[in-house]
Amino acid sequence: MPDFRQTDNSGHAAPAACFMAETVAGTAQVLTNGTALADATVTVVGGKTYLVVPVAGTGGALGDVLMGILTVATAANVRWVAPCRVPTAIRIPEGTTTLHYAVTVVNTKAYLIELA
Repeated sequence: MPDFRQTDNSGHAAPAACFMAETVAGTAQVLTNGTALADATVTVVGGKTYLVVPVAGTGGALGDVLMGILTVATAANVRWVAPCRVPTAIRIPEGTTTLHYAVTVVNTKAYLIELA
């Protein structure tokens, strides 16, 4: 019988529906940037899985979120993409404490929430 379980970017088991995931209380951070495709950073914990939830920002801005371990101003460094309105699970590599991100539309906002 085929295995239909969902996995994150590293092949680790992830909730079947990301919007139903168990989150860790008090861990949500807001990702936003007033400049499209400009690199920004947020502190994360290596080895943890996070849910990225892009939502409408200022003035209804809604775009995708590009993420990586190094500056995402360089396209080759983009490791994950959270499409607008699509909750996306990503696993941060061990030893990594900084997540680089950029939004594709000015003032797009996303929530970054640690999963239990």
